[in-house]
This record gives sequence, C-alpha cells and structure tokens, in this order.
Amino acid sequence: MIPRVGSDLWGLGPSLVGLRIDGPWVCGALVNNLWSLGSSGSNSYNNFLLQPFINCNFGKTDTYLTSSPIATANWKTGQWIVPLGGGIGQICHMFGELPVNSSLQAYYNVAHPESWALNGRSARSFSSCSRGDTPELCWDTSLRNAENGRDFFLNQYDC
Repeated sequence: MIPRVGSDLWGLGPSLVGLRIDGPWVCGALVNNLWSLGSSGSNSYNNFLLQPFINCNFGKTDTYLTSSPIATANWKTGQWIVPLGGGIGQICHMFGELPVNSSLQAYYNVAHPESWALNGRSARSFSSCSRGDTPELCWDTSLRNAENGRDFFLNQYDC
C-alpha cells in the first residue's frame, strides 16, 4: 500500500521571492505560508516555508557552488525542519549546443528530525519552440536518510 501524503483540504497563502545578482554571486530567498481552508479541526494546517539560495559562479568554467536548503515549520505543532549544507554544480554542453545543468547537494537537518539528504538534479534546455521559449526537461533525484529508513525518489517534469 502506498502511504498517503498531504491533506484533502485546499490551502491559500502569500509567497514572496527576492533575488540579487552581484558579479559571480546570485542570492535570494523564497518565503511562503499556507493556511488550510474550510476546516478548523485536526485536519487544518498552518505551514511556513523558507528557501534561501546562494550561488557562486566560477566564470568561464560553468562550475558553481550552491546552497538552497528548504526550512519548514508547522505553526500548529511548533515543529521545525532546518537543513544546513550545499553542493556543487556544472553546466556542460551536449552535442555542442544543448546545455545541461547538473548539481549535487548534501544537507543535514540541524532541527528535528535529525536526518540527512543527498539531492541530485539535471536539467536540459531545448530551444525548439517557435516563439523563442526554451522549455526545460528536468530530473530530480533525492536520497534521504530519515528516522524511519531510507527513501529514493526520481522525478521527471517540465520546469
């Protein structure tokens, strides 16, 4: 049986993102909060998310250092998950022109639950649209060691 994740309740809340580019540095943060709609019982939720991000790009090598942890809080229970870590990425060109952005990051949760995560990502840009858009096809891979065991995920989606 596949375990159920999430809620049957719809949610609504504000999101805010800020970004600054200064030479080789790219930094910013994504912040949002979601409140459940239609219930005040045990199924209701009030969840916070903070994702600061920082990249240091190494010029013409197309290599970069990166950190983009996702800290979450459940305001109803007071439980926080706060990861700390980062990784390295590389943009390479397949078949001469096709850019592929790949990165590998490792995080350790410094706030409950104590666990670690290893995240890999590869995104390919295809410039085949007639309007000049460049859709990307991405693969995310996550390996996570949680208190209840190990999980491995592989997701494919349009970026």
